[in-house]
Amino acid sequence: MVQALQKPERACPDRTPAESVAVRRGNPGIVRHIPAERYTGNIVSDLFGEERYFDDAEKFWKLQTEAVIHRQAAYLEEGWSNVVIMEIGAAFYQYDKVKRGKAKGGAVYISCAGNGEIGFHEGWLDAKEAARREKAIERSANAGKQDEKEAARQNRS
Repeated sequence: MVQALQKPERACPDRTPAESVAVRRGNPGIVRHIPAERYTGNIVSDLFGEERYFDDAEKFWKLQTEAVIHRQAAYLEEGWSNVVIMEIGAAFYQYDKVKRGKAKGGAVYISCAGNGEIGFHEGWLDAKEAARREKAIERSANAGKQDEKEAARQNRS
């Protein structure tokens, strides 16, 4: 399932669009996912060069969306059963999730902050879904045991 990030009207309502896509040094969400040569606009920095901004928010969000969709497809190719792209600005919370590996049905959640920072959260499953799956496994195991008991009874007769 591939879905695009929906660009908000303004990522940060109290800042200009260029400032709302701030790039801080070492920001893994932007540095790793949008190669500098793909961005054709200017990158503006403050006096000390500590904060840098894309000057065209529209170009940035287009490239950011492409990068996220590309990464989603890569995760699916790697064998992850589900890759969820969260709404821009939605925070990823672990309290309602359970850690599960790829083989046990864990999903990848891709979060995108309002400033464009991307987070990849691998191997998580909604707690309710995990409980449902565990109950289904337990039921099938119990059904198998009952079948074995019935077969043993029939063999005794």
